[in-house]
Amino acid sequence: MAVRITDSDEESIVAEINITPLTDIFLVLLIIFM
Repeated sequence: MAVRITDSDEESIVAEINITPLTDIFLVLLIIFM
């Protein structure tokens, strides 16, 4: 799921950490409303 725009590994790790909780919350909400 990580999309690298720059070559630095730290920024991609931070982006991955920021994106994964959002996807988890989205999946939980999707399961609840189903």
